[in-house]
Amino acid sequence: MIPRRVKDLALNISEKTGLIRLLQFPLHEKGNHLIVLAYHRVDQTDSEISRRSYDLVSAAPRQFEEQMRLVAACFNPVSAGDVLNAINGGKPLPPQAVLVTVDDGYRDFKDTIFPITKKYGIHPVLFVPTAFVGDGIFWWDRLFNALTSTHLQEADTPLGHFSLADDSARQTAFDALADYVRMQPFEKVRGEIERLCGEIEPPSNKNISHVLNWDELRALAGEGVVIASHTHNHPILTHIPLEKAREEIRASQALLQREIGRSLPIFAYPDGRDHAISADLAQALKEEGIQMAFTMSDRISRLKQDDPLLFPRLIPDRSLDLARFHLRLTVLQAARNKRRDRNL
Repeated sequence: MIPRRVKDLALNISEKTGLIRLLQFPLHEKGNHLIVLAYHRVDQTDSEISRRSYDLVSAAPRQFEEQMRLVAACFNPVSAGDVLNAINGGKPLPPQAVLVTVDDGYRDFKDTIFPITKKYGIHPVLFVPTAFVGDGIFWWDRLFNALTSTHLQEADTPLGHFSLADDSARQTAFDALADYVRMQPFEKVRGEIERLCGEIEPPSNKNISHVLNWDELRALAGEGVVIASHTHNHPILTHIPLEKAREEIRASQALLQREIGRSLPIFAYPDGRDHAISADLAQALKEEGIQMAFTMSDRISRLKQDDPLLFPRLIPDRSLDLARFHLRLTVLQAARNKRRDRNL
């Protein structure tokens, strides 16, 4: 077995000498392959915001800038409008097209992500759950903040008794409870988590929102950012009745239209993994006027083969150095997709 450090050295040499770029060329088919990148937050993991909210950091700022520089230099960045136009029979996408998307609407989009994408001529999409815009606090941040700031040494939860004696125990409690919330009916567990947080949070604790407000979103839209729907309350749509899912879609689209003044017919599924998407939801989105929707299926999209209401996205990981990030955007990722498709 080749040691990891040897592989890393070989990859870094391949990146610096341009060898990895050769692996892009099988993705040169005009108008078919689309690499959609799905980010959440770009921040330092030891920042105050990171310490007070759940860790959804996709990359550190310097790391993200390296990635965007690579996308601009070696690929063809496209906008959401370009992709919509292409799937509706308009101008085909260029070869090696890349669309950058960001979910949830954390403040670091305005402070860090957008300035970097603007610098490199990249047009990102920001998917926001409209109920949280301004002063909302996502349930995962509320739970994480409560567990990590409480003075209690133990707690009774919907999953039973947990120790909170040290950082490791609190992280274990959070991971178990977060997995539980994701897999249960949304309305049921939301109330349970609110009650738990109310019981364990210290009186002095302040749940400060780290989500952009409507004025900030309007300003970003004025600079060309596409602000699009990520539902209203961010439930996993397969965990609620289909009519409730429709209400989530309608409410978010209506708020975006009212507050931003325009809204492209595009959407990102909360969670977005296999258990969070379905053909029924895709049909409901279509009936509500959505033309393009994104999952978190972690593969390169093929416009001629994939359902535009179930487009996959690649998920950057902050553990990836630039060479490994680049490698994920090449034919090796496409080959991995084909092997997985054959095994389904």
